[in-house]
Amino acid sequence: ETEYTVLIRGEAGSGRRYLANLIHENCLYTRDRSIVSIDCACLPLPLLEQELLDVDKTEHQESAEVTNMGRWQQALGGSLLLANAAALPEVLLNRLVTHLSTYVRAPQRPFGLRLILTCDQPLPAIWHSLIEMAITIGLPPLRQRLDDLALLLSHFSPEVEWKREVKQHRAAYEWPGNVAELEQIVQQAHLLARDNPIDVSHLPSHLIANGSASDSHQGDRLLLPPDGIDLEALEKDLIVQALEMAQGNKAYAARLLGLTRATLLYRIDKHELTGQSP
Repeated sequence: ETEYTVLIRGEAGSGRRYLANLIHENCLYTRDRSIVSIDCACLPLPLLEQELLDVDKTEHQESAEVTNMGRWQQALGGSLLLANAAALPEVLLNRLVTHLSTYVRAPQRPFGLRLILTCDQPLPAIWHSLIEMAITIGLPPLRQRLDDLALLLSHFSPEVEWKREVKQHRAAYEWPGNVAELEQIVQQAHLLARDNPIDVSHLPSHLIANGSASDSHQGDRLLLPPDGIDLEALEKDLIVQALEMAQGNKAYAARLLGLTRATLLYRIDKHELTGQSP
């Protein structure tokens, strides 16, 4: 419920904009007002000046005069999201920080706007006056929070069914494009599947190739299937294979399994297996 400035740090595509909107929508003071977003990395300097400082518009933008206000003014009472704030040109920073300082909310200034900044690198020192009391949130890249995959997929595609082999590939992929890449792949796969369960044929080739490469780096490691395994049955099968490979020699079979002979005998008895000692 705080109205302090929020600084969201994270890689591009990691979900910073989703989080910013969530903060706005769940704040008692801003949720009924607008959130105005400006991507500082996408606009040239003249447009940034127009959007943020209300400078005179150029001739080709005269049709926009009807608004009679900059984007920041539309955010009054609500939130102003400056995405990729570190990309703002230095020539604009001094004026912008001075300009916004009058309007950015703090407990002693009940009327103004909530400022939300996103960045993937440290902000210049000139921002200090606006962010010294900011709430800073670090947003890890998707590759560091793969446990969130299922939750994100249920958000992007609540009605879509995914085949088991697809789950294995997406878990092995490193998601360099983060949440934004995931959303794009979900949308493309859904269109290709035409309401059928999504299988490997609906995935982009780079995701499948990456998943296969990741699998090859696993060496002899057993990968747990997404739907789990019967551990007792697996143990029994491995013991049978070891006994067959050792031609019934329990001491050798135990070495193959990394067990003592006594432990192997116990597990043979547990699984009601039979074998012949040398």
